[in-house]
Amino acid sequence: MIGKSLNKKVYNLISKCESLGLTEKDCTEARSLLECNEVGLAFDTILTQMYEYDILIDSELYRQIEAIAYGMSLNSEGYEFMSKLIRPAK
Repeated sequence: MIGKSLNKKVYNLISKCESLGLTEKDCTEARSLLECNEVGLAFDTILTQMYEYDILIDSELYRQIEAIAYGMSLNSEGYEFMSKLIRPAK
């Protein structure tokens, strides 16, 4: 069973992605999945939509994604495509 700590991390990820420009519709869908204890689907929804919309992230957010994936025992293939969205440091 995935713990409440992981749920909170995914919820925080959703909020961060929303602030970066992910649509309200996608964020609402991911939150609904999370409320139904579908943590994996919520996480996948966020990553997929961020990638589809080419929303740039920073390396800190990528580390958050890695930590969540690790907590869910996901292989790097499940999230490493997000590294293409890391914007260059200023």
